[in-house]
Amino acid sequence: MSWITPTEAHILTRVSGPELDAFRGAALATGQADPIAEQISIVISFMRGYIARCANVDMTTKTAGTIPASGLHAFLDIIVPTIQGRPAGAVIEGTSGIRLDARSDAMKWLRDAADCKVAVDEVPPSTAEGAPIPAPRITARTRPNTSGI
Repeated sequence: MSWITPTEAHILTRVSGPELDAFRGAALATGQADPIAEQISIVISFMRGYIARCANVDMTTKTAGTIPASGLHAFLDIIVPTIQGRPAGAVIEGTSGIRLDARSDAMKWLRDAADCKVAVDEVPPSTAEGAPIPAPRITARTRPNTSGI
């Protein structure tokens, strides 16, 4: 599986351009750098911390600032409420709760990734396609003679 660098373009698949600009403007303090870029960096580091706990993932071979492509949904489900909550301290949800539910699901995915329960990386060569499939080993059982003969 490939690793990608999440960008603002990815975020725009979940929020509209005007919505993102409004959050950027509301969260931007005088003289501060772009808060969206900083939030992207923070969430990437957060995710990599979880993913690094899985012994099956060799983080030394991963480019800094990247996440597994399979984790992009989790990145988006975490960053959207993070961006929304920064200026007002609350996520704009209406009555659905869908964004906070999605964030909860993303956190479950990260915990599963940390516990190696989901594949976030390439399959190890020993189990890769084309590797020999072990043959079953069948051994006969010796039954004890209980008939008294």
